[in-house]
Amino acid sequence: MDPAVLVDAVAAIMAHEEKELCKVGQLALLLITENTATVLTSRERACQLPFLDYLADRLCMLCYDRAWYAKSGGCFAIKCLVERMPLRWVLAHQYVFLKALLFIMMDLTGEVSNGAVDMAKTNLEKMLALCGAPLPVDAPDDLRAAQHKSLQEISLELVRQVTSPNTCVRQQAMRSLEALATASGQSVAALMEPHREVLADMVPPKKHLLRHQPLNAQIGLMEGNTFCTSLQPRLFALDVSVTEHKTFFTELVSLCEAEDAALLKLPCYKGCSPAALVSLRRAALRALATCHYLPCRERVFHVLYRALNARDPELQEAAFRCMSDFVAACNIDMEMVHKAIRSLLMLLGDFRQLSLSVIQRLSYLTQLFPHTFNEKLCDQLLQHLGCWLEVAARTPHRGPGATEVRQCAAIIAIFPQIPAAGPAFVKPLVTLVLRHEQQLMVEAGSPFQAPLRRFLERHPVTALELLLAEPQVQDEQLSRFLEHLLRDGATFRAALQRTVSCVDRLAQLLDEGPELQRLAVRLVAAVARREPQFLAECPMLVQRLRSVWVSDAFQAGAGGLAQWREPKLLCRCLLAVVQQRPHEIELLFQLLRAFTGRFLPDFGFLREFLDSWAAKGQTVEWKRAAFFRFVEVFGDPAFPQPLLAKVLQQLLIPAFAASFERGEGEALIGGPPQPERDSPDNVISVFINRVIDPENPFGTSDAVRILLLQFSCLLVEQASPHIHDAANKRQGIKLRRLMTFAWPCLLGKNCVDPATKYHGHLLLAHIIAKFAIHKRIVLQVFHSLLKAHAVEARSVVRQALEILTPAMPARMEDGNTMLTHWTKKIIVEEGHTLAQLVHMLQLLYRHYRVYYPVRHHLIQHMVSSVQRLGFTPNANIEHKKLAVDLAEVVIRWEMQRNREEQQQVQQQQPLPAQQQPQTSEESRRLLDQSGRVRPAAPRPDRPIEKHHADALVNFLLRMACQVNESSTNIGSQGEVLSRRCVALLKTALKPDVWPNSELKLAWFDKLLMTVESAQPNYGNICTALELLAFLLSILRSEAILASLKPLQRGIAACMSCPNSKVIRAVHALLARLMGLFPSEPTTSALSSRHEELETLYASISKVVFDGLTTYEKSAAPPPSSLFGCLMILKAACVNHPCYIDRLITPFMHVLQKMAREHLSPASAMGGAAGQESSSMGSELLILSLDLVKNRVASWARRCARPSLVPYWSVSLRSPPTSRCCGPSPRWWRTG
Repeated sequence: MDPAVLVDAVAAIMAHEEKELCKVGQLALLLITENTATVLTSRERACQLPFLDYLADRLCMLCYDRAWYAKSGGCFAIKCLVERMPLRWVLAHQYVFLKALLFIMMDLTGEVSNGAVDMAKTNLEKMLALCGAPLPVDAPDDLRAAQHKSLQEISLELVRQVTSPNTCVRQQAMRSLEALATASGQSVAALMEPHREVLADMVPPKKHLLRHQPLNAQIGLMEGNTFCTSLQPRLFALDVSVTEHKTFFTELVSLCEAEDAALLKLPCYKGCSPAALVSLRRAALRALATCHYLPCRERVFHVLYRALNARDPELQEAAFRCMSDFVAACNIDMEMVHKAIRSLLMLLGDFRQLSLSVIQRLSYLTQLFPHTFNEKLCDQLLQHLGCWLEVAARTPHRGPGATEVRQCAAIIAIFPQIPAAGPAFVKPLVTLVLRHEQQLMVEAGSPFQAPLRRFLERHPVTALELLLAEPQVQDEQLSRFLEHLLRDGATFRAALQRTVSCVDRLAQLLDEGPELQRLAVRLVAAVARREPQFLAECPMLVQRLRSVWVSDAFQAGAGGLAQWREPKLLCRCLLAVVQQRPHEIELLFQLLRAFTGRFLPDFGFLREFLDSWAAKGQTVEWKRAAFFRFVEVFGDPAFPQPLLAKVLQQLLIPAFAASFERGEGEALIGGPPQPERDSPDNVISVFINRVIDPENPFGTSDAVRILLLQFSCLLVEQASPHIHDAANKRQGIKLRRLMTFAWPCLLGKNCVDPATKYHGHLLLAHIIAKFAIHKRIVLQVFHSLLKAHAVEARSVVRQALEILTPAMPARMEDGNTMLTHWTKKIIVEEGHTLAQLVHMLQLLYRHYRVYYPVRHHLIQHMVSSVQRLGFTPNANIEHKKLAVDLAEVVIRWEMQRNREEQQQVQQQQPLPAQQQPQTSEESRRLLDQSGRVRPAAPRPDRPIEKHHADALVNFLLRMACQVNESSTNIGSQGEVLSRRCVALLKTALKPDVWPNSELKLAWFDKLLMTVESAQPNYGNICTALELLAFLLSILRSEAILASLKPLQRGIAACMSCPNSKVIRAVHALLARLMGLFPSEPTTSALSSRHEELETLYASISKVVFDGLTTYEKSAAPPPSSLFGCLMILKAACVNHPCYIDRLITPFMHVLQKMAREHLSPASAMGGAAGQESSSMGSELLILSLDLVKNRVASWARRCARPSLVPYWSVSLRSPPTSRCCGPSPRWWRTG
């Protein structure tokens, strides 16, 4: 194949309008280059192929196509090639790429490009940076020669485009020359020097006058002259002694001085718009501004000054830029300047003569010659500003866009440009502007704010002192302005930090009234948020802020809704201090008042700070210091009880827990375990001896007591060796104090709050789990927790039982006995209370492994509780879940018993023969003195009694069919619970669990009959049918027949159900049933040889026959009406294909009708419903053909031939995509 075809294909893809295809083209280019390099062993060798040259030329030609998307694709292709190909190849094609990219810029200027021009500019800059960069020292000479040659070609082309009439190409050529000079490490002048001859006739023009050229060409020539004469060093210079140069200079001056009317009379400017003439003059002004080295610079100055007085804003701005460059490049006689501006200053006598144009001219002059103007001008401007503000206030249609308002803003903008405008103007200007802002009602979007702020930035200290002074600080508008300055002005923040008087004034404001106090908080927050070191360097200010934070008035939130942000701002300020100075632990404690006060803002940032910075980020030493500081302030009246509780909850407990998780417990506590010694450096010793007070356990609030108990639990759980030596049977002082501290919680008369009471139980549970405690205490705690079913303390009680219950057998000599006794006792005596019963049963479920050895004592109560929770009329879904959980526990117990029994059988060794007679001796011991046989104690490893197992299996059976919800929501709680019951039931009926359970299925008939009710629960019905199908696979034949006999009526009712899920479930049940118990042949008078199934099998025949007859007689029956009877017929034919023979006549009539409807155009219905009906009709037709195909071979030829017509018609006339069309099977050919 010609490889050019592949290149043309890639080019076609790149030129496509769909730009997503460019990614495919990029991948193709990558594969081409990579595979070529692989075949030729290197990219350099691959680049020598003419094939790749053709590829580059073909892709570059896209840039010359007419459509913009083709140009865009070509630009993208050039980018891919420059990035992927070797440098030598890119250098060889750089000139071609440059021409293509410049053509894109020229051709798409002012047209729809969709980013193609910008992409071309970016690609060009990247290519020049890549190819112009200096080569490595070890680069070969031929590569250096190639780069030099390419650089000369590129620079020559760019020099040619410097005077291009196209603005985009010209500007890009200038930028590209600068970029290429930067990349190659030389000046632009040096880069252009070898090509001076190209511009010799155009800089300046020698052969033609400017007026003889088109307007765009004139602009290009002037811009090119400006660029060349402004280089350092200059590439060209004007010499007025040369005729051509003088002519060019004269033309520039005449273009700038001539009026529009005079220019429009010239042939080259006829029909030009005013905007085009402005562009022409701007180019002439820029060219004149580079003539500062000529002797006639005074004339140039006057020309530029005259343009500065023009009415057009764009021309004014261009003249200002040119004058700025001109003044910076040469020395100007100030007398000449004064004479020039005298006429302008004469207009300042009357404020009505200050138009926007005049003010803008004055603004430009103050920027060009700032030292020419004195304070007198500033006073005069201030007076005129006041007059114009009064006029603006009286104007009916005032606003930020009004002419008077813009004039006032322009006057204000002059003040920061005049050095003579000193600090004395700060107060009058601020007062005047802000007062009239309020009158104009433009404070929010005021155009005066920006120029006023620029002026105040020259005198920031004066401005701050003014705004912080007593009269001004009371003004709300001035306060908002001050806040705005500090929030958005870095100059003012820096001035505030270095000015002690301003900081002292802020601190003073914090001690004054509430309004000034809140203002000071906002000001400090505005600075501290942007200058993190500010508060760390102002300790006095921090102390005042702390005093405000802890004050009762501030904590009470007296400010109301209007000042809701200040607490959050103040908290952030103090938090920044803590972050800068971590030793300010007490300040961090005080910040936790945010969680105790009644504040509106959200302090989530403080919680995140405590979690990330304090708990996880700080060292062990810092956490120890925080703890000991807490001990010091624990009895301080300045620290209220709610604050102490928050310190424990938000700081100490999370910090200690994080350190314990990282294995820093010993360093955190203060050394190795020494439980018998007390040390002031030991955290546990100090906590037990100085913080908790067993003699006065209720000396603190409930919140503090709860958190002290939580902290004690953490220490006992993570650092128990530091509290007591477990090997020492004698209780130590630390352990005794902890137990004494928690003991009052066991006494009901002492603790009223459930949370406090059971947190004490939690601590005692931790102690019991870690240390050997007297069994009476263990029993008392366990008994109290068993009776704790209050909702308020549910989570705490659950935690305590999670710890205590597994420890009970180890801590009690007869642990299992007491565990069983009290659990059983409370279930029996207190079980009438539903909450208490649920509490106990949840304990059994969570700790079923602990209760396994004593399971037989609890089975009876568990089974009765399961029935109560599952089938009580007012039972909710949670109670039903718990009942299923208990059934699962019993099943798990039985499975564990089976595993243990199998392990014992495997490990058991056969006894020696001499030990066999001892069996009779052991049997004699069972005889008492009277000769009667003593009853043997029940074995703990015996299986669950059968009646209990039967009760649980039947419970799961009923629960699975009762918890489905009537709604059809997939994944509902009832459906999930039903699926779980089915899974547990299948597990329970396995051969190694309870395979011989006695199932009670009579109630199934009542459930199945509800299918005929007005609102049937299809979920329960389908589950029942699924369970019946499952039971057919595990029950014996006799049991199946006995069980299904009373259910025949219900199953028959389900056959006529319109619900597809029910029909599919019935189909699965009947297919399995008729596989086990086949129906009788057609010649028999009975449907089934089994009397128990006679009614059901007769109903099957009747349902199928009636369904086929109804469909045949209906005029336009929907296909869904045939679904039920066909699925039932399919179930009967799965294992016995001959069953269809008894119904062959109506079936064939239906089949022929279905074939006609399938092929009839009238059956094509529009919409989604029509498509669904047509799809179901096709599926049912396929199903019917599958049912009949196995019987064709057994029919007589005269009967088989007509029966094949429907399939023959369908196969020949169905569309190719239909499933009804396919190759003729063997039964078709043989038929």
